[in-house]
Amino acid sequence: MVLKGQDVGWAEAVVIKLVVVWLACGGFHDSCLKINCDKTSVIHSFWKGHSQNPACNESLSRITTNLTARNLSIVPTYVQSAIIKADPLSWGLLGTADCKDYIRGLVLM
Repeated sequence: MVLKGQDVGWAEAVVIKLVVVWLACGGFHDSCLKINCDKTSVIHSFWKGHSQNPACNESLSRITTNLTARNLSIVPTYVQSAIIKADPLSWGLLGTADCKDYIRGLVLM
């Protein structure tokens, strides 16, 4: 079920939020890190500090809270979708048979 504002831009903002949480849990602090993103609207919203999408604004707020608490900063940078190595997974292209079996095993856990 998709709630109001939970579109692909919101999903990309959530991914950035997850990356920031992962970095924070991994002990990163006092650093500036580059994060690749293929959604210019999310990048612009981050730099402006707000979006017209309320769900995206909630993610931006949580990103900022996590960054501030650990003295982290990020530089969301645009890259073409074709360059992002994880994109084939989001398209359902799982690669070799071994990789497909491994991923199916993770899903079934």
